[in-house]
Amino acid sequence: MQFKKYFLKNDYPEINADHMKIYLIQSGPRVLPTMSEKSSEHALKGLQNLGVDVILDSRVIGYDGENCKIKRRATEEVLKAGVIIWTAGAKGNTINGIGDQVLAADNRIKVNAFNQVDGFENVFAIGDIAAIIFR
Repeated sequence: MQFKKYFLKNDYPEINADHMKIYLIQSGPRVLPTMSEKSSEHALKGLQNLGVDVILDSRVIGYDGENCKIKRRATEEVLKAGVIIWTAGAKGNTINGIGDQVLAADNRIKVNAFNQVDGFENVFAIGDIAAIIFR
């Protein structure tokens, strides 16, 4: 949200920040599940106060370059997404539509120095899921 509020306006004035929506999709019933429930609730409120749409009990099941498909309980939904930043736990889950050719050890996704997924211009991976490959 800080990026949207401060950096976009100054560094990318051609991008309308009002058209940007930020989602956090969490597969479990709460954010930060390894921490106390109180910490989890505090983090959730903080994210929501920043304007992040938090979607719990859901997971990403595919991305076709334009639409992010998520499974929420027994239903599937599609979120229009021009840019996806994927973060995950210590071992990466594969993502339909990305392809095995971008995977490194432990299902980490190969990215460049700018966290762009290998072979994709507008797809980024950050965190435990990313394996930076320098060429």
